Amino acid sequence: MTAMTTKLPPLPSPLTHTISAHTGRSHLSPEENLQKTLNELQVHQIELQMQNEELRVTERELGISQTRYFDLYDLAPVGYLTIDEQGKILEANLTVATMMGALRGELINQRIFRYISGEELDAFHLYCQRLLQSGSADTCELRMLKLSGSQFWANINGIAVQDTECRKPTYRIVINDITELKQLDTIVRQSLEKATAANITMNRLLRTIAHEFRTPLGLLSASTDILDRYWNQLTPEKRFTQNELIRDAVYQLTTLVSSVTSYNTLGEESIGYHPLPHNLADLCAAIAAGVEYVWNRGQQWSITIADDCGTALADEGLLRRVMENLLTNAFRYTPAGGQVALAVHREKNNLCIEISDTGIGIPQEDLPHIFDPFYRSRNIDGRRGLGLGLTIVHEALMQMGGTITTTSSVGSGTVMAVQIPAGIPGNSTA
Repeated sequence: MTAMTTKLPPLPSPLTHTISAHTGRSHLSPEENLQKTLNELQVHQIELQMQNEELRVTERELGISQTRYFDLYDLAPVGYLTIDEQGKILEANLTVATMMGALRGELINQRIFRYISGEELDAFHLYCQRLLQSGSADTCELRMLKLSGSQFWANINGIAVQDTECRKPTYRIVINDITELKQLDTIVRQSLEKATAANITMNRLLRTIAHEFRTPLGLLSASTDILDRYWNQLTPEKRFTQNELIRDAVYQLTTLVSSVTSYNTLGEESIGYHPLPHNLADLCAAIAAGVEYVWNRGQQWSITIADDCGTALADEGLLRRVMENLLTNAFRYTPAGGQVALAVHREKNNLCIEISDTGIGIPQEDLPHIFDPFYRSRNIDGRRGLGLGLTIVHEALMQMGGTITTTSSVGSGTVMAVQIPAGIPGNSTA
């Protein structure tokens, strides 16, 4: 049986350019199809190049934005913090890290409370509650802590916002270090207080001077007029009495002027403490003799200076202020016939001076105030004075590093015991 073979027509090639009568589609030749593919690849390449350029532009813009963010946030002149409702630090810029003396990584996830002074914690909690309740920005000032434990004053400006993810509040806080401003404010306030106090003191001093100078000046004027008008009619005894009144008025004025001058120089740095070698016995005796000559009005006077005083370092000007004012008070407030005594000795490197009298004494309730400026005991019975003598004594002793102890009883007299450092010349331990 012979096999019969039927030859079928070849199938059309996909690359053969024929037009189907049924579909109306065109068929590309291999060369045309390759060219089309190349064109499409070129289009894709151009698109990719454009996309790459857009990406590069976006990357550059992102870099610029990051740089701006770094400049505006991390390098801002103020500190930025973001904390959650539990006080945990979520974000912090470099400035606030520098304020607290820490690395930024050391702040993240730490509690803000460890960087707030313990005395300010309640105030900070109330501040956060106020932010949460008001929903608006608010400020407060409090002391914060550096990582080292040292404190600084901070001005805090914050606001509470709701976290969109967890629906819990977070606090965005701006921190300014205002330590220098606080220090400047303290200096200005202290200066103002000093100026106000000085003005009050000056006004009081002027009023006191005007009052105290009036009597001795009036006495001088009256006694001078009497001597001028009635010289020939006065007996020698009456002339002597008028001369004594004039001398007493002059002594009062001299004392007042000396008190004002000394008080005016209290605390001046130019005065200072300048100890020089002195023979303490001779120096104390000379000072005491001058006061006794002016103020002794019939009091019994005694002076005892121990042989061990020797030569020591002392500031003559400051020592003179102390002794003159204490001795003057002892004579002025001790009536004629009473006793005024001075005793001086050494105890190691201290000069010990004791001035005692049997005068009017000082009331116990006045003792705590006797060194205050212008303070005068209530039992002075019209005796003239500015109330500055013991203030001057106290200031002079402070400059010399000395002390004073007062023992007094009304009607029995007063004892002032003074100790002043008086080292041996050339001794480094003096």
